[in-house]
Amino acid sequence: MRFCKYCGTEISETDELCPNCGRNLKSASTNETTQENSTINHIETVTKSIREHPKFLFGIVALIVCVLIVVIAVNPGKCKYSGCENKAVSGSDYCYSHKCAVESCKDSRFLYSNYCYKHYLLYDDDAQEEFGSDPVYSHELKISNVKLTSNSSYTIAEGTITNNSDQTVSFVEIKGAFKTSSGSVVDTDWTYAVGSEGLAPGESCKWRLSVSKDWSIKDCTVTVIDFDY
Repeated sequence: MRFCKYCGTEISETDELCPNCGRNLKSASTNETTQENSTINHIETVTKSIREHPKFLFGIVALIVCVLIVVIAVNPGKCKYSGCENKAVSGSDYCYSHKCAVESCKDSRFLYSNYCYKHYLLYDDDAQEEFGSDPVYSHELKISNVKLTSNSSYTIAEGTITNNSDQTVSFVEIKGAFKTSSGSVVDTDWTYAVGSEGLAPGESCKWRLSVSKDWSIKDCTVTVIDFDY
């Protein structure tokens, strides 16, 4: 016993047309079967392709991951500066108002400066007035024996740095402010006084800074601006 799928009338097993609504029962059944078979064949084809070509699936996954990374990079989150609701600059945790003014730097600004702490000491003249000749890290790393020389192109400052801490330090960045006799800053330079090789407790090493030659330069104040343990 079976029933017409269109109107529900009871029909015999041999009926091809519904005696009540007249709908073709055979063609509907055939169409459904054909559609089901087509869907099954499509699924089997995709499954077979994935099994035979696993790199294809890996490529799709990799593409999705790349798209997500690009979306995240292009749409940064909110600035992490306390109370700020602005969007962060791409690649940084801070917005333009709170990021260091040095384009390649992603750190936050220091106090009321336009720079992060490291670049504040390197570029901001106010840092010289605030810290003077007393380096921030003078209790751990001592700058000494500063001497000025010059050649046909450069004014050169050379000296020694000593590790007074109880740990080996590395990647020690120093800044030199080349000044006139009245204390005005003419130019600045920075370098790694110590690199990846490190400087053990009690050890000393030489460093060298240089700027374009200027006869008005009479002094150079050198400070340590950063280092790693």
